[in-house]
Amino acid sequence: MAYGHIVITPEAMRAFLLARRSTRAFREQPVPGEIIEQLIEVGTHAGTASNAQTENFIVIRDPILLSELDEMVIGTIWDKLKPLGSRIGRRLARIRHGEEMVKQYVLYYERFRAAREKGEGVVFRHAPAVIAIHGLKANRSAHENCAIAARNMEMLAQAMGLGTCWAGFLLIAAGLSHKIARRLGVPDDRNVYSAFMLGYPTHDYPRTIPRRPREVRWL
Repeated sequence: MAYGHIVITPEAMRAFLLARRSTRAFREQPVPGEIIEQLIEVGTHAGTASNAQTENFIVIRDPILLSELDEMVIGTIWDKLKPLGSRIGRRLARIRHGEEMVKQYVLYYERFRAAREKGEGVVFRHAPAVIAIHGLKANRSAHENCAIAARNMEMLAQAMGLGTCWAGFLLIAAGLSHKIARRLGVPDDRNVYSAFMLGYPTHDYPRTIPRRPREVRWL
């Protein structure tokens, strides 16, 4: 497929997409602002429902703020996970969420219980930057719009030798606590729908990771 002078073969694109990995160990090297600006550029060129283009970006590079957010996220999510420390709490969770999800929640329970003792670095993995994307609450497609923008940015970051990892705990905590959204300066009519860590990875992965087979229905 050709776009102007750029030629991308299907084989090359497939290999590139299959090579995507989540990075959870970052070097201390900061990411230059001009590189982040390029990532934001491809994020703003992502498709949006009805071409609304109402998603905005927050770049967090202040280590003090990242540490503060780390603690806020841990505290917010731990308050929700604490009931899993009892048999009754787990039984009620199974009724409400199902066995499969409770298995995941129990893993989070153990992780966050340890995180409260360990301190910072659990949520953002000491990444030098975190990028959050927020959209209008009234836009029913804002969640998808932000996710598509984030994926554009993640793929360009990979091509630049950077590593990314979805900051899901930040998204969960921001949805549970207005304090986090206010700390990020997100207006009341908006929500943070996507966020990812960004930095130079400490490890280079020579091969792709296996994936579980999924159900595919042809109709």
